[in-house]
Amino acid sequence: MKERAEAKIKFRKHAPLMKKWIWVLFWLIIIQTVSDIFEQDFVANWMPLVNQISEYLTIVCSFLYAFVLLKLSPVSEGYRIAGVCFLITDVLNIIKLLAESSNGLKIVLSLVNIILLLVALYNEYMAHAFAVHGIDDYLASDWEALWKWYIAIEAAVFVSIIIISLRVLPLIIVLTLIIVLLATCGLSVYKMILLYRTADLFVNYKPKQ
Repeated sequence: MKERAEAKIKFRKHAPLMKKWIWVLFWLIIIQTVSDIFEQDFVANWMPLVNQISEYLTIVCSFLYAFVLLKLSPVSEGYRIAGVCFLITDVLNIIKLLAESSNGLKIVLSLVNIILLLVALYNEYMAHAFAVHGIDDYLASDWEALWKWYIAIEAAVFVSIIIISLRVLPLIIVLTLIIVLLATCGLSVYKMILLYRTADLFVNYKPKQ
């Protein structure tokens, strides 16, 4: 009972801030997901201009996303850590775009980006879970589970890179790329759903007296 009471106090305290900014995250993740699709290598071969525009749009959206997470930092320290990590990855992505001739630098920056992205997403998902914990425990569990799904997708991406490097049958390579792309899109859609549920919770939920 004490935990539930503390959760309601936390909810009332942070509801105005969450109501304002979670919806912004929701729309930004939609734009980012569409940009990520057009940023893939196969799009670069067909529509190079669209691919290049998508790269810059993704960075802009990511900067805005990081800014919103920093605005939510009073709710949880995880939002602040995630926001800072996203900002650093955005700066590194800009350096990667400018350093087109340096493959070695690109590899190093990509590795650093992967580590920062893992830290950022973990802290973001756990912060969302903390924000709704005690109000909607099922939603909190879904946010925590999303992190595990993300790790599984990243493992699948790593396996696909190995398969492609082995130069096995072209059909297997194509199927692997399709599966990974669908899984990545599916994870983004699931994140959209969770953001929508979180925003809706803070907008419509009325704690019982």
